[in-house]
Amino acid sequence: MTTILYLHGFLSSSQSAKAQQTLNYANQQHPDVNVLIPQIPNIIDIAVNYLEKLIETHFIQQSKPILCIGSSMGGFLSHWLIEKYASMPGCKAVLVNPAVAPHLLMQDYLGEHTNPYSQQRFVIDAEQIQILRQLEPSYISDPSRYKVMLQSGDEVLDYQLAVALYQGADIQVERGGDHSFVGYDQHLSDVFRFLLG
Repeated sequence: MTTILYLHGFLSSSQSAKAQQTLNYANQQHPDVNVLIPQIPNIIDIAVNYLEKLIETHFIQQSKPILCIGSSMGGFLSHWLIEKYASMPGCKAVLVNPAVAPHLLMQDYLGEHTNPYSQQRFVIDAEQIQILRQLEPSYISDPSRYKVMLQSGDEVLDYQLAVALYQGADIQVERGGDHSFVGYDQHLSDVFRFLLG
């Protein structure tokens, strides 16, 4: 059975609207596909260790290509995973309004936060930001591994940074919208076609 990994964004959850839309679509249209939606730890070094173990268990040990859908920070983490395991054949990612250079973005989030879904309290500090900087891939090994979905009305991230970074990838820019990617569910057939093709 094929497995697709959905990675949610910062201060989001496995129960988010896009995560659940992805799961529901797979259940209805691709019952032979297992959609794995982990609750990613809020603290980045814990999240990295968690994701590495998850990849080992669900993909490497089972000799499956890593297939990801990542939103915002989840898009960044999907990119990191695809590049980290770039030697594995068939790995692909769909990135939805992905974070580019999140170590710069997170400067605005230094301090204590509460995840609105889990109510977990945590702190973003300079050490966490440095870890993010170290995770940032220095290049893209194969742009054809990526489908990038952007909306120009994203109020959190500058979509043009992603356009520049992912040159050569399958990039789709919609005018308007917002950071949540309005109408995401209308694109799921294309998302699954890219990942499963």
